[in-house]
Amino acid sequence: MSAFLRDLDESNASLGNHLRKLTDPELNVAWLSAELVGVLSDLRDLGEWLRSETATRDRLPVHQQLLEYRAKLEQLRNVMCALHSRLLTERSRLQAERTHLNTASEWARASRKTYY
Repeated sequence: MSAFLRDLDESNASLGNHLRKLTDPELNVAWLSAELVGVLSDLRDLGEWLRSETATRDRLPVHQQLLEYRAKLEQLRNVMCALHSRLLTERSRLQAERTHLNTASEWARASRKTYY
């Protein structure tokens, strides 16, 4: 197995792991940033390998690995859309919570003035 094919196989496995983590409904939003950094790093690295190994791409095993990689990239596109929606929902929830806390805080301040 060539070094390029091994690197491509490892990148496919890594991207698959990232996809599994990103699609986990229990994924903490705080950890999302670290996962996205990992995905972007893997994408950048493989992009560099693909640009440097153009002659090897015509071999069948490499072609199959590239097809698998492309399928995972398409999955990633869908996951990113879902994550975007999830983050917008989380932002709305946090804004509503902030508004509620500010209102409660104002009420508490006003009630203290009434008693003193």
